[in-house]
Amino acid sequence: LFGTYITNFSCGPDSFLLGHFRKVMGRKPSLTLELDSHTADAGIETRIEAFLDIVDGFSRMKEPQDSVARPCLAARCEANGMR
Repeated sequence: LFGTYITNFSCGPDSFLLGHFRKVMGRKPSLTLELDSHTADAGIETRIEAFLDIVDGFSRMKEPQDSVARPCLAARCEANGMR
């Protein structure tokens, strides 16, 4: 799952919640949309489309950025062609 945080301003409770949201998401892509009465629909659509492209690219990666690096045991590494 890839999170989307929708807010109207980044003040008050949102200032805490946005930081918590980003911490929970880690290195996974997430989308933050700040909406108000002056926000153009075209700009929002563009940001959502760009986010979906990023998610697609992230999903195609062999090892996601948020995976934990593990030491490679010699037998396992040699079996996988690694050194």
